[in-house]
Amino acid sequence: MIHQILSTTWKDLKILLKDTGGIATLFLMPLMFIIVMSTALQGLFDNGSDAQPQRLPVVNLDRGEYAAQVIDALETFDGIQVETTWDNQTLTRELAESIVIEGDRPLVVVFPVEFSERIAANGAGKDAVATVELIADPAVSVPLIDDEHDLFSVVWHGVRRRRAGGRNPGSPGAHNGGPGESICQFAS
Repeated sequence: MIHQILSTTWKDLKILLKDTGGIATLFLMPLMFIIVMSTALQGLFDNGSDAQPQRLPVVNLDRGEYAAQVIDALETFDGIQVETTWDNQTLTRELAESIVIEGDRPLVVVFPVEFSERIAANGAGKDAVATVELIADPAVSVPLIDDEHDLFSVVWHGVRRRRAGGRNPGSPGAHNGGPGESICQFAS
C-alpha cells in the first residue's frame, strides 16, 4: 500500500517538474490571490489611527457633567474623532438615526436626557440605572478601539473614573433595544 502511494507521488512529481507553466500556476496563483484580497480589504478592520480616525457621532441630550466627561474621555482615544454636529447642526436623535439609515455613519452614541442625574442619584445611594444608547447599522462591523476595549467599557470606565464619592459601581450589563439599536445599561 505504501509502495503504491510513493510510486504515484513520484510519478506526479516527475510530471509536474516537466511542466514549468504548471509550477508557475501552482505558486503564483495563490500569491496573486493573497495580494489582491489584501489590497481590496485593506483598512476594513482597522480601528482607526491619528492619520485616519474613526468618526463617532455623539448625541448629547443630557447636557450634564457626566455625559460631557464621557465625551471628553472618548475624544482622548487615539483613532476616534467625536462628532457632535452634522452639516452645521447639533446632532439630535432623529438626525442621528437618519445618518445611520442613510449609511453615512455605521454607529451613533446617544446620551439620554437623565444620564448625569441617574449617575448622581446612584452615587447618592438611590437605585438608578443610567443608559447609553448605541444606534448601529447591524450590517456593518464597527471596530472602534482595539481587541481589549470596546465602546461599552470605554463609556463605563469614563463614568467610573470621574465619579466623585459614592459607592463603587457594579458591572455594566447590556441588552438589545429595537432593530439596529443597542442599549448599554450601567447599574450600580
